[in-house]
Amino acid sequence: MAPALGRDPASAPDELLAELLGRAGLRGEGRRVRISDLLADQVPPATVFHERGTWTDGRYRARVEGEWLITDAPTGPLLIALTWWAARQGARSVLQVTPG
Repeated sequence: MAPALGRDPASAPDELLAELLGRAGLRGEGRRVRISDLLADQVPPATVFHERGTWTDGRYRARVEGEWLITDAPTGPLLIALTWWAARQGARSVLQVTPG
């Protein structure tokens, strides 16, 4: 089953995203994308990270808050894994930050 679409992330207020970034401990410019778009051709994993809400590997971090995944993970396998993790917590949109 594919993740639900949720609201259009492009329409999210900049103030909201700035608050989410701050609570996630991240700064920089963000790319907004629907989780369903990132996972469109991906096979769901049997398991995801065990943490709930906040995840870090010491270099990258991610936070699920409401319908948002906020992360500084680069595009690639880690971002996809975090996206599945967030989708299973109800997230529908991603704010992928490029540290600036």
